[in-house]
Amino acid sequence: MKKDERKQTTIRINPEIWEIAGMKASCSRSELVERLLLNYISIEGSRQDYEQKIKECEEIIQHEKVKILEYKQAIKDIEAQEKENESNANVIHDCYERIDRYMKTHQTIPYAFLRTLNNTHKVDLNTLNKYVIEKGYRFS
Repeated sequence: MKKDERKQTTIRINPEIWEIAGMKASCSRSELVERLLLNYISIEGSRQDYEQKIKECEEIIQHEKVKILEYKQAIKDIEAQEKENESNANVIHDCYERIDRYMKTHQTIPYAFLRTLNNTHKVDLNTLNKYVIEKGYRFS
């Protein structure tokens, strides 16, 4: 293709990258961009492209497996903390007091309030539910 038949266009590139590319390239930056685009077009749909996509997917899967293991460990840690707090009468008593104080000013107790106590004090949610039911409080 003749140089005058090429399409003139504007692209936005980080100035530092643009300068470094100009220093490293053995051709003009316009020609460099054109070569990169040709390379990109030729790879798409090729075996290398699919192999690259498989590699990227495997990396994502590995990353997600690590996250799953971290979440499972966090659940185990919370369960251990809940078991430890079940025997800690002070923590349970504090939660019961908070429920009672809440009910002095409200007619029903929202489940979200119990979830907040569960999350902040690491007391088993079933223990809190049982207390609310035993006291005859209503859920909202």
